[in-house]
Amino acid sequence: MSLILDGSNGITFPSGSVQNNAVANTAAITAILGSRGLPASVVPAGSVLQVVTTTKTNTTTSSSGSYIDVGLSAAITPSSATSKIFIIVSLAMGSDTGSANVGFRIQNITAGTSVSNDPYYVARWPSDGQSAYYCQKINHTQIDSPATTAATTYSIQMKTNSGSFQVNMPANNGGFSSTLISTITLMEIAQ
Repeated sequence: MSLILDGSNGITFPSGSVQNNAVANTAAITAILGSRGLPASVVPAGSVLQVVTTTKTNTTTSSSGSYIDVGLSAAITPSSATSKIFIIVSLAMGSDTGSANVGFRIQNITAGTSVSNDPYYVARWPSDGQSAYYCQKINHTQIDSPATTAATTYSIQMKTNSGSFQVNMPANNGGFSSTLISTITLMEIAQ
């Protein structure tokens, strides 16, 4: 059975009838594809199937020497066990201690594994007397293969070897009270 979708002539059905109005077109497409659109099994590899984003607008401060969640996480439920998850992180961080090493990683909380190298990033804070006023913006991308169709949560974790670190604010804001923002975006990619 063939069906012709034509942007100028509407939808031509096998019987030869043509539906030209938007209501009929929408109803016909929904009847064919269902309410969710194309199934993942027919989408070309590399296509984005879904996107989830979380934005952190508050601050977190810690002096932990081991990795802790900093309140920036997102969950996605892959539609296929073969899908990849493309992770995009934009993280604003500060430290109150010159020469401190502040590290962060992306953790798959559901699987209990680190997605990025451990640690992905270590910022060595400058020791020029102004270190508490600095805030670095770290941008990072990573691909994960969770091999599941269950909900999967990814979280940003951080640690420091000296003093304390801050998320979304320098240690000393110098009277500037507005916080920065950090985000994590998860994109399911068809394989």
